[in-house]
Amino acid sequence: MSDRTSYDVRFADGQVFSGSDRKVKSAAFTGAMVEHHGRVKGEGAVFCLCQGADVTNTKLYISRREKGGTYHLGRYPNTGPAHTTDCEFWELPRETSGLDGYDISVVQTLDDGTLKVKLRRPLRQNLQPNEAPATPPPAGTPATGRRSQTAMTTRGALDLLWQTADLNHWRPGMAGKRHSGVVHYHLVLAARKVKASRDLIDDVAVFGFNDMPKPHYADMARRNARVLDNRHAESTPKERRLILVIGTISGVKETVTGYRIVVDGFAHQRLNLEVSLKLLDGLSRMFPVFGRLRAGTLFPGERAVGLFHARIEERPKDGWTRLEADAGAVMAISEQWIPVESAYELTMAQFLVEQQRSFVKPLRYDATEDVLFPDFLLTDCGPPLLPVEVWGRDDADYDARRLTKIEQYKELYPDAPLYEWDASRDDKPPALPPKRLRNVRP
Repeated sequence: MSDRTSYDVRFADGQVFSGSDRKVKSAAFTGAMVEHHGRVKGEGAVFCLCQGADVTNTKLYISRREKGGTYHLGRYPNTGPAHTTDCEFWELPRETSGLDGYDISVVQTLDDGTLKVKLRRPLRQNLQPNEAPATPPPAGTPATGRRSQTAMTTRGALDLLWQTADLNHWRPGMAGKRHSGVVHYHLVLAARKVKASRDLIDDVAVFGFNDMPKPHYADMARRNARVLDNRHAESTPKERRLILVIGTISGVKETVTGYRIVVDGFAHQRLNLEVSLKLLDGLSRMFPVFGRLRAGTLFPGERAVGLFHARIEERPKDGWTRLEADAGAVMAISEQWIPVESAYELTMAQFLVEQQRSFVKPLRYDATEDVLFPDFLLTDCGPPLLPVEVWGRDDADYDARRLTKIEQYKELYPDAPLYEWDASRDDKPPALPPKRLRNVRP
């Protein structure tokens, strides 16, 4: 649950709608969007008033979704940080996460507000026997640094959906409200905003979660069945339509026919996600949480969520549907669904929740190790955002990296003192800096 605030918005003709007005007076609000979309075409048509007054860099545009023809407000690219951190249109500065590791062409915002991404692994498989596969380019030296990645991997796609769904963000008002049904709902909304080549992710994504209220689970099962039926029916002898499987995973089972990843909620839908031993071992090497999951050694309070690129092997009318995973990515999450990368980060995330703080977890995407950004960012101390760093080791190489990060933070956050926890020396995080009631820029 995002728990963001919907502030007043003002149209170019002076009409003002509050967050509640947009729901109660939905017909009038839609009418205003239709009028200004046609007359102004999104250039300064609407302003968000989260700052308390019109600010040029908080102007919004009006988009019309190609699918369904509905109208929506959207922020202009790279203007998210100009909004207050509790505003529905706020987003992290690009340089504070792995998004800054991509070439500018990899993630683009279309005119209707949809994000178009360039995936390294396509969602349609060419099966024409007369066409030889393209010769892969020579390996060469791996690209490093910011703006160096020319396509998004499965791991990057998982991070993008998580961030688009606002699940890496936490506010005290979310306590007790972020259950799997809510998570599924926001991931579906995120999937409707992301497009890869010709496919909207909403049309290719199959979800798997447990512990959902019955109406939520029924909605998920119906949606999954529709996606599987459509992708299976749309496949031809020349082209196979692939899918993405997204959900929490609870283990790996060895069967008489091979291996199966246990995706929560799949058994009741008669879905099997099969996987090769080679891919299992690769996932364990690339994603330590998956290795712990296989070994039954997850940290207390740690869970795993995965995104798998898969093909539909069998889709019978009666019986079990067989899905075969070709690639995947696995993310460690806390009990509040916040991504974490170590046991110490898990402890810090829980500490911030217990202290009723607002914060965001920057995600790595496909950024190389030389691209540095904070473990967390407090959003209730500013402006500006306040970086949080968890130090987990005490050796020469790690100390050198620590000094590099500290110097970087001085440049990126000159007005924000770094909050640090040296977990190699202290058992508990130190006292947090005081909160400010509202993060509004002067």
